[in-house]
Amino acid sequence: YGGDVLTSCWLPEYDGCVAALQAHGRTLAPDADVCVTSLKRLYAASFDAGVDPIKLAHALAKLPGVEYVEPRFVRRTLAIPDDPQFGNLGQDHFAFHNFPAGWDVSQGSVDVVIAIVDSGVDYAHPDLAANAWTNPGEIPDNDIDDDGNGYIDDVFGWDFWASGSLSSAVQDNDPTADASDHGTHVAGIAAAVTDNGIGVAGAGWNCRFMAVKAGGVPANEDEIGFGFDGILYAAVNGAQVINCSWGGIARLQHEEEMVETAVALGAVIVAAAGNETTETPLYPAAYPGVLAVGNITRPTNRRYDTSNFGYWIDVMSSGVSIKSTELNNGYGFKTGTSMASPIVAGVAGLLRAHQPAWPVSRVRAQLRGTAVSVDAENEPSMAHKLGNGRIDTQRVLTLAIPGFRIVTAALVGAGGDSLVPGSSGFLRLNVVNDNAPSVNAMFSVEVLTAGIVVPAGEVNVGTVATDAPATIDIPVQFLDNVDIAQTIEFIVTMTDIAVGYSDFVKVNISDLIIATFAVNRVEMTMTSAGSIGYLDGLTGVGGVGFVPRQGEENSPGSVLFESGLIIDADGIIVDRVRESGMLSADFAPRTPYDVQIPGTVSAADGIGSFDSSAKPEAPPFDITLESFAFDQPDVDQAVFLKYTIHNPNAAPLYNCFVGLFTDWDIGPDAFANSVA
Repeated sequence: YGGDVLTSCWLPEYDGCVAALQAHGRTLAPDADVCVTSLKRLYAASFDAGVDPIKLAHALAKLPGVEYVEPRFVRRTLAIPDDPQFGNLGQDHFAFHNFPAGWDVSQGSVDVVIAIVDSGVDYAHPDLAANAWTNPGEIPDNDIDDDGNGYIDDVFGWDFWASGSLSSAVQDNDPTADASDHGTHVAGIAAAVTDNGIGVAGAGWNCRFMAVKAGGVPANEDEIGFGFDGILYAAVNGAQVINCSWGGIARLQHEEEMVETAVALGAVIVAAAGNETTETPLYPAAYPGVLAVGNITRPTNRRYDTSNFGYWIDVMSSGVSIKSTELNNGYGFKTGTSMASPIVAGVAGLLRAHQPAWPVSRVRAQLRGTAVSVDAENEPSMAHKLGNGRIDTQRVLTLAIPGFRIVTAALVGAGGDSLVPGSSGFLRLNVVNDNAPSVNAMFSVEVLTAGIVVPAGEVNVGTVATDAPATIDIPVQFLDNVDIAQTIEFIVTMTDIAVGYSDFVKVNISDLIIATFAVNRVEMTMTSAGSIGYLDGLTGVGGVGFVPRQGEENSPGSVLFESGLIIDADGIIVDRVRESGMLSADFAPRTPYDVQIPGTVSAADGIGSFDSSAKPEAPPFDITLESFAFDQPDVDQAVFLKYTIHNPNAAPLYNCFVGLFTDWDIGPDAFANSVA
């Protein structure tokens, strides 16, 4: 591809970052080392401008030893043009979010650093300079990487995009904004010097800010090209809170891994939800572990008309006509979720100063769990789509509440087997309490999917200690007409009236008709939809394919591209394989695909059923698929399949042919002794 260049990616010099952060008293996640080690397997590839990055990613992903390949997407800052009618406002958001009462409890600390990953910050602004972070391990202007973090003379932070294009970006050690004042405005909202007799106040009061410039070059002043590089830089260099007032709609695995690593290193990430008036998730705000912030008006608590919304939002704050710092020692007004997010980041800084030993999970649970619901002030269609409500600084800093996090959710039958249409069972939730002990916790469920009934009432969970797990079974019933191929959606509400706690989470269960097992030298996915290996082999979605293994390691990846059942009944084809560049989906699932480990026959017995009803003109077929995976030598490199095909009608069917379409990708890197 035109002399492509591979360069070691996001963590080249950070082998000692975990130990360094621990030495500074940071509370890190138990898997911090694992996250850092995982990111060191990421590489960046540069290529000729004429190459389609999507096609190149698919091609590179097929190379031996490559786990996945994704393009680097440009994100955009999320302020929107201000309206002059808001000119008489600007700093009243502090009263709206109960800051004065909160500041009586915590005024932040110079030991708490809020990173502003943005378009650069004028850190010499007279209302910002005293709160600017400086790198204690770096000696200025000696052209030496004194602290060994991979960045020379990064005294005030780092500029990941000083000039040049995205593919040939020039970096330097000056994160000053050179085109856009977006980052400077955001920094002032979170951490302008407070109580200094000039200008504006910052939400974090005494908290410092770290300037990390990830975009904002003159030719692309609203583009953030290196936001996730900036997130990692901030986390590794000690930021306890990271604000991201930018985003985009693409969800990418490498970005998610970078966010996961930053969280594991002890950073609370707060991000703007976006201003597109849409329910579509925006990233990084919608990534797991990030606190997503929407925008509401003062004093009405109504969603600002451009603010995004959805079940993925965590909290709301008012980013409407906020007055803050700008370039050239100035001040100005801006509106958007870009302005709402740093308000919450400032509150997070106050909480981190007040409770320095709390892990990220507890800080996040406290910020969300103490929010005040705004559903009543908004349209009924916005119920549960404006997060848990308006951030309230005093409640954040004073309430002792639980914070339940759902670890796993599954639908199980009354006997512990799969829940099938026409049967009753449970929504089984495995939860962890990330915050203070509960007193009398109650769980209830609202179902969002047709064909499912949840009996009225609540399940009493009672007392659950901090960091303690709990398993909760909530009765549910599948009606005969439920479509198990769709994503099953629930709203789970968690309350503890005794301590003023109320929160909710949307639970999606989308894997009823697929099951993956790895009990021998093969890892494989089976479905009750007519395909095997993947639910959709053309996109590789819903499954892992057929993966030869030597134990748990040394896998070459899937050697199966696509496979599915084909039936020809007197010239009418019924299948779930490719057809004119798209997937033919003629089979309808009847039951989930269920795998019992160990099984009665083998180490993993699987069974699922489907029929031909998705193709009205097709003859009727009821099909049961069984799978068997043995762990004994000589048969441990295969999965055995058994199809039982039944004609439910009295009339016979003639000229029937049955087969499997299978597209293998067996090359020299697959195990020579693997059997497919």
